[in-house]
Amino acid sequence: MEDPLWGQIDRAQWWLVPHMDGTLATEDDVKAGRAVFFLGNLDEVPARASSTPLPALALWHDPDLGVHRPVVVIQIELGQKELAGIRFIEGGNGVCLLEELEMIGEDDRRWVAV
Repeated sequence: MEDPLWGQIDRAQWWLVPHMDGTLATEDDVKAGRAVFFLGNLDEVPARASSTPLPALALWHDPDLGVHRPVVVIQIELGQKELAGIRFIEGGNGVCLLEELEMIGEDDRRWVAV
């Protein structure tokens, strides 16, 4: 049974993936599938949303598999660390440092070839 929030992404319509739009995520955003994480008490952990247009395509280096995996970035929050919430094409999600991502365009052969 496919996960209704974090299931496989239709590559032909990746831009329809729920995502954050210039605001910080809340617990409700995570429950709705628009965000992968939320920081909680912003008085203790100051942060701001990135101005990067989302959703966005990127490559993430998977240290377990030793390969670059195409992902859809649905959230970027900038604070003590620059964190990104990502969705995997085959389903699932993750959190990584923004510096771990290589942003790409839809015409990038590494996106097209997958």
